[in-house]
Amino acid sequence: MKKRVIIKPNQEMGYIALITVLIVLATVLVVSLGASFLGMSEGDMALMHNQSSASYFLANACAEEALLNLKNDASYQPSQPSETYVFDDGTCQIFYPISGSGNRQRVIEVSGDVDGKIRKLRVKVLELSPNTIIRSWQEVDGF
Repeated sequence: MKKRVIIKPNQEMGYIALITVLIVLATVLVVSLGASFLGMSEGDMALMHNQSSASYFLANACAEEALLNLKNDASYQPSQPSETYVFDDGTCQIFYPISGSGNRQRVIEVSGDVDGKIRKLRVKVLELSPNTIIRSWQEVDGF
């Protein structure tokens, strides 16, 4: 004798409800994971932006230091190949040689580095004394 399986209407609805709940939970899980990965990516980008900004400010600090040294001693040259200053967040370098001589037409090249994020500046000075006149102060790709 064969057994007959009789499915009652309320059992069918229970299976449909269970499958529906599983599909909804899977969808919520996928959306949550996507949002989580997006949040981590945004955090990484914000950190890189902050490190890049900090390296730019360190490069500016070295440029100011080089200008001060040149104003005090027009024959100032950083040590070869560069003079490095270490800070809590990173380092900056004044590169050898500072082109030009005397009180006029000097070019200073510096860089700032925070965790591998490097920013480089080139400062062109028209005159050092009595008043320092800067021709240009710009970020460059390389030198």
